[in-house]
Amino acid sequence: MGAVLVQILVSVLLSVLVFISSFSTVWPSYAFKILESDESPIGYKITKSDANLIGSVIMLGSLSSIIFVGFVNEKIGRKRAEILAGLCMTLAWSVITTAKSVTQLVISRFILGFGSGIHLVTALIFIGEIGHMSVKGTLISIVTLMYNIGTLVSYLEGWFCSYEMINYLCLTTVVAFVIAVSFLKETPPYLLRLGKDKEALNSLKFYRGAKTINQDISDEFCSLQQANNNESHSKEILLDGEKEKLNKEKDVEQEQNITNQSPWKILLASKSAQRMIIILSVTIVLGVFMGMIGVQAYAGQFFRRAAPNISPDLCSVLLAVVVCLINLVAVVITDMIPRRDKYEDTDEMPVPWLVGKMSQLHLEVYTHNFTLNYPLGQGQIFSGTNVYGILRAPRTSSLEALVVSAPYRSLSSHQKGTAAGIALMLAFAKFARPQKYWAKDIIFLITEHEQLGMQAWLEAYHGLQSDAETFQMSLGNFWPPGSPSLDLEKLAPGFNWGGDHKKCLNPGKLKGRSGSIQAAINLEFHTPKIKYIEVKIEGLNGQLPNLDLVNLVHKLCVKSGIHHSYRNSYSWIRSRNKMDEWMNGFWTMFDMVVAQIDGVPDGNHGLFHRFGIEAVTLEGREATDAAGPAPRAHTLSTANFYRLGIALESILRSLNNLLERFHQSYFFYLLAATNRFISIGQYMPSLCLLCVAMLIRALSLWVSIQQDGEDETDKKNEQTKKQVKEKDSDSELPEDDKSEEVAVKSKKTKEREVPGDKKSKKVKKSEESSMSVVNIGANYLLVHLIGYAVMNSPVVFSQIGAKYNLPSEVSVYYGLIITSITLTITTPVLPRLVRTGRITIEEVYLVNILVLIELATVCLSVGMHNFPLGFVIAMLYTPLALITSVVFRRQSKLSSIFLFIKRVVCLLVHPLMAVSLGMIGFSRILFPEENFLDMVVRGRDAAMQATMFSIVDSMIYGNWLFNLGSAVLLPIWIIFWQILCTKVDTPT
Repeated sequence: MGAVLVQILVSVLLSVLVFISSFSTVWPSYAFKILESDESPIGYKITKSDANLIGSVIMLGSLSSIIFVGFVNEKIGRKRAEILAGLCMTLAWSVITTAKSVTQLVISRFILGFGSGIHLVTALIFIGEIGHMSVKGTLISIVTLMYNIGTLVSYLEGWFCSYEMINYLCLTTVVAFVIAVSFLKETPPYLLRLGKDKEALNSLKFYRGAKTINQDISDEFCSLQQANNNESHSKEILLDGEKEKLNKEKDVEQEQNITNQSPWKILLASKSAQRMIIILSVTIVLGVFMGMIGVQAYAGQFFRRAAPNISPDLCSVLLAVVVCLINLVAVVITDMIPRRDKYEDTDEMPVPWLVGKMSQLHLEVYTHNFTLNYPLGQGQIFSGTNVYGILRAPRTSSLEALVVSAPYRSLSSHQKGTAAGIALMLAFAKFARPQKYWAKDIIFLITEHEQLGMQAWLEAYHGLQSDAETFQMSLGNFWPPGSPSLDLEKLAPGFNWGGDHKKCLNPGKLKGRSGSIQAAINLEFHTPKIKYIEVKIEGLNGQLPNLDLVNLVHKLCVKSGIHHSYRNSYSWIRSRNKMDEWMNGFWTMFDMVVAQIDGVPDGNHGLFHRFGIEAVTLEGREATDAAGPAPRAHTLSTANFYRLGIALESILRSLNNLLERFHQSYFFYLLAATNRFISIGQYMPSLCLLCVAMLIRALSLWVSIQQDGEDETDKKNEQTKKQVKEKDSDSELPEDDKSEEVAVKSKKTKEREVPGDKKSKKVKKSEESSMSVVNIGANYLLVHLIGYAVMNSPVVFSQIGAKYNLPSEVSVYYGLIITSITLTITTPVLPRLVRTGRITIEEVYLVNILVLIELATVCLSVGMHNFPLGFVIAMLYTPLALITSVVFRRQSKLSSIFLFIKRVVCLLVHPLMAVSLGMIGFSRILFPEENFLDMVVRGRDAAMQATMFSIVDSMIYGNWLFNLGSAVLLPIWIIFWQILCTKVDTPT
């Protein structure tokens, strides 16, 4: 039998007494008509006073039972309390059936109310303890539904059945209830409280309809045991939060006193409990004073006097039908929109609720406010609030800390919710609060606006102020604002050319801090039941956490019985086919490389790495997850909150035992599986080979320059020797005559020379050689200044677009396109602006050598920090670097065709062109059914968004991608373009 069916049947059985209690309530409606007649079963007519006493005494009995019901449930258990309530009602209906006086009716009605009161409280406790969390609300609603159905059936019996028949039916039903309840088992939580673990496990198996103990029952039983073990600390939560005392001995004594206090003392000391009691009391009193109970009890008398021409029994039945229908509608509405609160219709984070919840857990609770001045467009201002609570370690003085974080996502977010992750964090905080083994503080952080809130909190925690200049502003502004001779704002009043020299994110200040943060775990769970955990590790600018932390998370997931994965590697799939395993490892590494290229972190954990804090994100996924279906995921056992809590506690306890920061393992690696990695010494040679190819090309050009110089010197020497030999052969004079002739020629030559003429020739030659170096240096510096200007241009473009009500991404993207076209046309002319003569082949060779060395250095430098980005740059620009060569004025048609191909290749690898073509190709892969024009439009929009995101990320988070592309790669591309567009004379 299914678990849900068993629980529904038990709930219906427990609601039988509620069904009979409704008979007890409305019994006077039709019974008084007989008792007030001449055919009264007690032998005489009852008076109005007797009728009022008989009708109201049941409430007095119910009120009397409330005082003892809690004590009875704790002493004899839920099952015996239900049997006691059934025996009381059996005795009461037995007396009513045989009553011969008003006194007997009054006593029996009092006992009936006493039994009804015991049952009403016990039934709710019973159902709450045996019901599964997924159906508990429905099971409890059966109680109310059965009461209204009993009212309807009671009116129908009063209409069609005799007085004695009704009493016997009620008595028979109660007796059957007592017999049936005796076959039930005691609730598992109550048995665990008595220390009867084996009986509790059998009881849980009974109420789950299972013949054997499966994994779900075992997990649920373990969670019940954990709740029972923490019961001694549950009373502490009811008290108002107070700040931790520095004297630990007094703190321990205070906790022991709190645990030993009675519930009445806790109620007197707790303001929150007093408010709850007041609210419930006022609600119940108002509900009673609405008069519905009185109307149901005296419905027959009311309708008999109000509508004498209509049958009072019919009116009573119609009243019960209306009440049942309204009750059904209420149940449906409650199930559709449960626990509706004021935060459901808004995107605001429930800060007061989070603060109150953390305060109940006795954490040091603080709020953190931050502001974002959007750097582009019209300068919108966004604000947010983070909530964090600090659990102080009882054994240290807050020198070190761990962080458990979770982002808050509203219901309108396009991403998966994180409510389950926040619930897991608070549940773990409740568990960790009374533990005494923590050697590090634990900070429980809930951030708003995803990574923006995390970035603001980290900057505020580490004391970074908002008035500090950003990297981009410090490079792009060479003069302070307000300079009298270079104030560009005078050209266009009201136009901010260079920004305000401040960071766009104002992190604010934190009211409370802990020690140095050693590690952080970010939680992203959208449901309490998941199939497996995806471990995210990629951080800002391709940074990775220490491999020890990654291995720790994976191994503890295995130990906790939770399936885990990373990219295309799944812990539950191990193929015996070596080729399949190799392909799986390849695609896992490929996905990791692709994810690191843009430098955008895939979770809030990625922002911790820049502060030297190791962090990972744990994301819960289902079999049909939006990220893509995992193979055979539907066959996996479900991991509940208990398993997740065990895994989280194991991870944090392992981090709690750290004596020093992570440093002995790898920081640079590629993961081929959850249990295999490739170190930097194995994948870095591939990048080095590409860079060596460019260095060898530069060396070959340098050797050619030296060889050309030696060839020219040899040619000059040969020409001089030939001239001397010709002169010697032409003259046959004696030796003395020759000497005299030479002396005469030398004398004439000296007479023709102007003093200082030889020195001036040497100066001209040295000026020509130094002019070559100046030309190269001036052009190189000017090109890189252009790159820095392009890096700062988005602010100007967005402000220009704001003047014409254009979106920032449109104005920036098309502004960069116009800038690129302008540079493509004008930059080939730059080398000719600083000289009057033609450019020599030696200058072009030297420029080519310098740009090759710079490109190789950039690829290696970037690859050491973010290997995928450096490798992609090398793969993209190495072919261009190898095919770029000097262009001569006179060349063949075949050489002209090759030159055209080289220029086309150079244009295709322009940074902005490469991004646009890449997005168009990616759109073709994702949407192959679209035509060419739609594909181009979609790719253009994607490139526009990608460019805008990279710019904003560089300004807010410090992402390198846009700065690297504009300030480094663009100048390198311009120099290659200049080489391909500059023609030199063919050497003789």
